[in-house]
Amino acid sequence: MTKDHTTITISWTHFLFIGLISILVLLFPILIILVMMPLTIISLILSGYPIDFSKYSFLKKKNVIIPFLHFLHQLGVLNFFISLNSIVFYTITKIYYIFFFFCYGLTFLYFLVSRYYFYHLVVLKENFSTLALFLIYFLLFLTFCGSYLRTLINVSSIIVVVTRRYLPDLLDHVLRVDPSDIPPPEPKRSLFSFSRNTHNHHYPPQPKNTTWGRAGILIACGGLLVSSITDYHTSQQTQEAIRQTQEARRSNSRV
Repeated sequence: MTKDHTTITISWTHFLFIGLISILVLLFPILIILVMMPLTIISLILSGYPIDFSKYSFLKKKNVIIPFLHFLHQLGVLNFFISLNSIVFYTITKIYYIFFFFCYGLTFLYFLVSRYYFYHLVVLKENFSTLALFLIYFLLFLTFCGSYLRTLINVSSIIVVVTRRYLPDLLDHVLRVDPSDIPPPEPKRSLFSFSRNTHNHHYPPQPKNTTWGRAGILIACGGLLVSSITDYHTSQQTQEAIRQTQEARRSNSRV
């Protein structure tokens, strides 16, 4: 059985890192394309868990994976990811949905805010007021918090799978079992109460993992749609700028 109370201590350095990234994106909007988009794509790919690790030869090298897991364990990083995965996927549905809507809702909001900021500042050359910049920075910081947490959760799923395969003794008993092998809880029904909660101190993670992966695909499609719209308007503005420049040159040549 898993522990009844699993807690995670979040260091202030996480928020310092997110704040720094938000400032850099605010000062250099081009980072939205050069840095943030590749990281977002990688994170969304990771959300397609579970992954068949047997296809990757480097994950078959026990002499590399096992020492690396022990190293993460000594640093406390492994326990962090294991606890995070347990809290998100091996918990009641209500808690899972808090993580779900926070992470994916803010990820989609990031697509909208970043594209709006990039389009108006870089393409339209429109300056924002101090209040508008503060609001944009706050939204960027908030959306980065969701994307950052989503990335950590995706990484935790990968680490738990690898640890289950190579060093299962480092996991709680319920985490050593493949998620698909954990039976769903027996529904408790009565005349006035319909409950699907279990009293076994663990909850089957498989439906949550599946929903998490499907949401990653939907967010990827949504991000692609928003990016396509932004790219279309950007190309239109660029062509218009080129046309105006050519007309100005022709006018100057006539004079």
